[in-house]
Amino acid sequence: MTEKEKALDLWLMYYELIDDIYSNYAAKEIAKRYASIAVDEILSAHLFDLDEREYWIAVKQEIERIK
Repeated sequence: MTEKEKALDLWLMYYELIDDIYSNYAAKEIAKRYASIAVDEILSAHLFDLDEREYWIAVKQEIERIK
């Protein structure tokens, strides 16, 4: 899975969990934050090699680009 695909996958997973009381814009931003936190947790685990770390850093950058 590419970094962009993984970012969208994580984002969508959280977006679908957000209550309908939020506006579409707010829900998108909340989902971005949740996905970013998930990647931060993965990065803090230190259980992978440099290539995998770079992959997750790129995923986080892609999450930030989601509009």
